[in-house]
Amino acid sequence: MMALLNVSGHAGSTGLVNLTTLLYVVSAAALVRFPTMSVALFVWASSEALNFVLLSILLSRKLGLALSALARDVAPAFGGSIALIVAVAGSRLIMRDMTPTAALALLCGIGSLAYLLWIVIFSRRSMRMIVDVITR
Repeated sequence: MMALLNVSGHAGSTGLVNLTTLLYVVSAAALVRFPTMSVALFVWASSEALNFVLLSILLSRKLGLALSALARDVAPAFGGSIALIVAVAGSRLIMRDMTPTAALALLCGIGSLAYLLWIVIFSRRSMRMIVDVITR
């Protein structure tokens, strides 16, 4: 989304979105000081959500794109991301006695497979775009 806004002459707007997100993260860090990894992950994830919402609103206003169309376009990737998270979290529950490197490799493979399967099953259009990029 940011690249689309930048090439359409709205780089200043994307700069403001980045600044807003940065201020949010810095403020959160100053307030909570990240006492646990879960808090740090929440702040990071919520900053990405803030960035997404602000960029979606900008795309809608600056380029006249309907928010519903934007939501429809990102839904397959969002669903794939949720599938990845569930697959990795579920796999971590049943993993036993693995070295960190082996666990990371296995979880990366499981997450990638979950995302790819989601896209193949629920988004043929996205899959065609991926294949086109790979085969160029």
